[in-house]
Amino acid sequence: MATRRENSWILALLAVGLVPLWQAACVPSESIDPVTGTGGSSATAGTSGTAGNNGTAGTTGAGGTTGVGGTTGEGGSTDPAGRGGTTGQAGSTDPAGRGGTTGQAGSTDPAGRGGTTGQGGSTGGSGPGGSTAGRGGSTAGTGGGSAGRGGTTGTAGTTGTAGTTGTGGAGEACPAGTTAEFGCGKPRSMGFMGCSMSVNVATGYQRRMGMRMWAPISAYGGQVVQSWTPASGGVWTSFDAAANTNGKPTDIWMQICIFAQQGVTAAEVQKMITNARAHSTPTTRIWITGQPTYETGHTCSLAGNGGTELTDMRAKEANNPANGVYYAGTFKIDSTKGEVSTDTCHASAAGELTLGDQFIAKFGK
Repeated sequence: MATRRENSWILALLAVGLVPLWQAACVPSESIDPVTGTGGSSATAGTSGTAGNNGTAGTTGAGGTTGVGGTTGEGGSTDPAGRGGTTGQAGSTDPAGRGGTTGQAGSTDPAGRGGTTGQGGSTGGSGPGGSTAGRGGSTAGTGGGSAGRGGTTGTAGTTGTAGTTGTGGAGEACPAGTTAEFGCGKPRSMGFMGCSMSVNVATGYQRRMGMRMWAPISAYGGQVVQSWTPASGGVWTSFDAAANTNGKPTDIWMQICIFAQQGVTAAEVQKMITNARAHSTPTTRIWITGQPTYETGHTCSLAGNGGTELTDMRAKEANNPANGVYYAGTFKIDSTKGEVSTDTCHASAAGELTLGDQFIAKFGK
């Protein structure tokens, strides 16, 4: 058994050996820096933005989403969260330069005068260049943002197409020293439709040596609007025969003729126009008038009171230049000058010359 003195010595030795071990355990360790980033040990790295104690910056950190590599967290170089800047926003690409406008085509003058010259297309301005290249997200922590893509240059505008020259009216110059309200044309290039009163006009025109309109067609005698509303047969047989002789007409003069008991509707006039197109060409111009008018107080007994005025009204209603249909005004004869026959309607020989002169003034020789 050990003595009291020996026990005290053993305890002293144990105390001396344990002191260094206790001191070593109590020395504080140094903090560990991230491997590369300027983010500290509390950098909020990682895909969720949480700081990684091992200093590894977030591999997909939310950098400067607007392309501005800021230094304070929008892809900034000193972002303590260690979020790497993403690719800077690319410079915007300007749409293609606006091309020049297409010149307007020259207008077609129904009166036979030359069409106006189309306006030249304007020159397209060059497209403005793309905006300045997007600013790259700056490097932050370990996730550095790459440079923004530069904007592309706008495409230059193309040159506008020049306007074409307007088409002339009837296409044929009037003979020297003559004029016509609606232009002149080639010989026998103008057909006509109507009744015995239109034959009066054609007869007077021919007596004045007019050549543009077809020669008088006697089969038109006694015909009215309702004679022309069937699509074929009847009076169309005579019209087609004249077209075969003279060629498809470039123009047609259409006179609206009525008997008082039948009158005329707008729909019947439109049917006449449709049939005229079918028996000529899609581009044939149609010139419409009513029956001849008279001096104040005179009435055509066949058309009845107000009958001639009704035909003129229907002719005006049919005016449609966009579809090649034109109101051509009126013809007029005067019974007090011996220009009206005894039936109170048709022209006398003198009246036929008056009507022929009026036709030349409208459509030339």
